[in-house]
Amino acid sequence: MNKKQKRERAEKWFAAHGINPNTPDSDGNQRVLDMRPTQSFTEDVDGVISHPCTITVEGFLFYAHVTVEFNDGSKSYEFQGGSGGVGIGALTCDGVIYYGNQDTLLKATTFGVGFGAEDGGVCQVTWGTSGNASAAGVGEGLGAFGGSGSWN
Repeated sequence: MNKKQKRERAEKWFAAHGINPNTPDSDGNQRVLDMRPTQSFTEDVDGVISHPCTITVEGFLFYAHVTVEFNDGSKSYEFQGGSGGVGIGALTCDGVIYYGNQDTLLKATTFGVGFGAEDGGVCQVTWGTSGNASAAGVGEGLGAFGGSGSWN
């Protein structure tokens, strides 16, 4: 998927949710980043499950569209969400998603994302205690956002 297609996909998602990402607070709600991306699972924690993942972030100054995709070996999963915060740019990266319980992760809807890149960079997505995804990849931009989405 090229950059133009990713941007169109993000714009389509926002339109379906009644959000104009190019206008701050267009839906009348104040968007506040209410959780910081933090790593809550480490190698020394028993029962941590991890899989390779791909994270895509499209930042629109006050809004962002985030996609996280992974395959657990038998099924593919995709998280899509919209969030409010501050940042701009686009980043596509490969990394690792890690969690304690897959059922808990797949029920999670609220998330936080932080990213920074100039040609290449890093991204962290967190669903709080439900799971986290960390990745490095290609793109440009900087941002921190918090919002909600769903797993497919």
